[in-house]
Amino acid sequence: NEVFDVYAAGKVRSVTSVNITTRAQAMDPRIASILSGADAIWFGGGAQSLYQSIFVGTPLFSALANAARSNVAIGGTSAGMAMLGQSAYIDVPWDSVKSRFVTQQPQSPRVQIMTQGSQLPFSGLAFGASAPLAGLITDTHFSWRDRMGRLTAFMARNGHRGLGVDDSTALLISRVGNEWKWTVFGEGNVYLVSPSSNKVIPRYQDGGRLTYNPLNVTRIAAGTTTTQAAAIASPSYRIFVSQGTIYTTQNGGSLY
Repeated sequence: NEVFDVYAAGKVRSVTSVNITTRAQAMDPRIASILSGADAIWFGGGAQSLYQSIFVGTPLFSALANAARSNVAIGGTSAGMAMLGQSAYIDVPWDSVKSRFVTQQPQSPRVQIMTQGSQLPFSGLAFGASAPLAGLITDTHFSWRDRMGRLTAFMARNGHRGLGVDDSTALLISRVGNEWKWTVFGEGNVYLVSPSSNKVIPRYQDGGRLTYNPLNVTRIAAGTTTTQAAAIASPSYRIFVSQGTIYTTQNGGSLY
């Protein structure tokens, strides 16, 4: 486990890697106790639907909910990141939708969007004025897997802003005074996608295809430090979703 090796080589007092694949494990109070004593929790990739179905209604779920309300560092990669926002796309196991499908059929049963609370344990990261991921839905492997279209469809389902992170890239959100500082590390970019005004609302036309525009995109490069408010105020370009087709007339015609 690469993350385990990185932490074990650092200056932490202890590192525990837990491979939870069944609800029986999630019901084990010993596992919940390990999580309850952690200063930092990291989730690996896979399928966020498996995380969700294993966690819900277990002592592990309660331990994670308590951690999200506490001074615990929480993060993840791929599926481990996807489930952290105020709302989350929960894939059918091993059936992750693609942009070209989801903008054409955004209301398909394959497009499951869940909100933190009874189904996901990270309300502490998502709700309240001081929550670091309030009003956000995330997506991963962003430009490499061409996920701009599907992120806009996820946003349309609940009005949240979209946060996409490239491969080999990390967004660190850390408290500085009364606000959250965003710092990007790695080789790629982070993308914040927002409606250009409160008058921009999604519509479903021509058989349910998505129309949602214009949307502002702020591309945040590695080595950059900003805040969410500053990123919203300084968009890099705009994108448009019209009857299931996504495009931009800016940024050289590239969505990224």
